[in-house]
Amino acid sequence: MRSFRILIAAVLLGAGLALGAPAFACSCVAQTPAQYAEGADVVFAGTLTDIDEPRQFPVVSSAAETRYTFDVDAVYAGDPAPVTRVGSAWSGASCGLEGMDVGERYVVFAYVDGKQLDASLCGGTGLASPRLEGKVGDVLGPAALPDPGGQHGGQPPLPSPATAWAWVAGLFVVAVPLWWLWSRRTVG
Repeated sequence: MRSFRILIAAVLLGAGLALGAPAFACSCVAQTPAQYAEGADVVFAGTLTDIDEPRQFPVVSSAAETRYTFDVDAVYAGDPAPVTRVGSAWSGASCGLEGMDVGERYVVFAYVDGKQLDASLCGGTGLASPRLEGKVGDVLGPAALPDPGGQHGGQPPLPSPATAWAWVAGLFVVAVPLWWLWSRRTVG
């Protein structure tokens, strides 16, 4: 019996090692502000006004999306609206923006992903300073005011089909037991 338990433990350990998903961490290559500016689709400076983090019930993936809302006051590249939302992974472990504080002014290097903007820990986004803005301006030219009709405004994208199906499945899981309990109560 003891050898059978050892065999089962060995098989489970081997299966866990063989079938386990590989783990990845965010690893960034340091670049200059000029390189960040040249590589980004949209570059702006603005004050962070809101951070919309994912709900953490019961757990949240480090890759879950967080939305950052900025009051844009200087545009170096692209066409952000005066109020612009930028998506990022929730955690720095998945290359999400970290250490962002509401009320602080940032230079944001963002990338167009469909109809939304995304930024990452490795993209160069950081606290605004005259030095940083000067280096960005040297590469991209002087800053302009945001266009009220800018393409990348504050509307979040529609949920993906996978998210919609997850909501449908969740409603089904809740509705069926409730219906079953209700039907048993009315019959008995």
